[in-house]
Amino acid sequence: MTRHGLIIGKFLPLHLGHRHLIETALTRCDELTIVLFGRSAEPIPLAVRQAWLAELFPAVQVVGGMDDHPVDFDDDDIWKHWIDATLAAFDSLDGRRPDVVFSSEEYGAELARRLGADSEVVDLERTTVPVSGSLIRADPLGHWHVLDPPVRAWFAKRVAVVGAESTGKSTLCAHLADHFDTTWVPEYGREYCEVRGLEAPWTSDEFEVIAARQLAGEDAAAREATGVVICDTDALATGIWHERYLHARHAEVEAMIRPYDLYLVTTPDVPWVDDGLRDSADDREWMTDRFVEELDARGARYELITGTWNDRDAAAIAAVERVLAERWSGATYHPEERNHHRRL
Repeated sequence: MTRHGLIIGKFLPLHLGHRHLIETALTRCDELTIVLFGRSAEPIPLAVRQAWLAELFPAVQVVGGMDDHPVDFDDDDIWKHWIDATLAAFDSLDGRRPDVVFSSEEYGAELARRLGADSEVVDLERTTVPVSGSLIRADPLGHWHVLDPPVRAWFAKRVAVVGAESTGKSTLCAHLADHFDTTWVPEYGREYCEVRGLEAPWTSDEFEVIAARQLAGEDAAAREATGVVICDTDALATGIWHERYLHARHAEVEAMIRPYDLYLVTTPDVPWVDDGLRDSADDREWMTDRFVEELDARGARYELITGTWNDRDAAAIAAVERVLAERWSGATYHPEERNHHRRL
């Protein structure tokens, strides 16, 4: 008979201590199930944590669900609730009971006893990986080294640089990425235009492709970021370009608009440079006004980046530093949750 292991955890967030526990369990049992219970007040949705586990540990079965029942290790009735809930989660598989409980918590041995299973305690004193979820939530950047790429992508602050043509967006993005030693996402629309050219009339489908590719690049870059990912444009900007060329907004592009921790809007008080792919020298003031109107309407956090090139770099760096200095509130952007409120 195979040996079936159990881990119960919140993974709020998943970190290298959890990785050590899971990898240790995988070496000591033939089959491993993680039971993950979420609570409605938690800052990271259950589905996000399930996705992390599924991606990083594909050999592990993950079951569970939402349960706001109290936790009190001195109350037998509460223990009964959680034992019943755990067994019900196993029933959603093949009904087999765990043979061994792996845990890095003091309650692990009692949980195993009540389940009629063996207990194996792994790194109870947190000497192998000295970290906890509460420490990470208080200071994600300070614990970046204990987070896997999909978890880093969740916590990474996202800064979108938008503005009219020839206002230094791409140069500013590169400078910010260099200053903060992090990743940045080039403007896919420019790459698209280098192949397409500007002669043919634009279609709505093209803007949808551009927005989707831009966001995919952003999500990939966020996994490799160091605290912040710098985004050269976003779906909001793509929507405004659709408006400029086709005189209307595009519902599919609008649906891709995400909240960001900060927008930097580069203003057109710098010389126009014709590089062969630009055609809106006369529209720069209109474009800037549209960005400000849309950001105000959405309650987005933004700063206007004006003045000389050196002034722009200094102002943008200071703005990003303010964002990075803020305590993580649980409201940082993530792809699964789009309904965020303004955070100032």
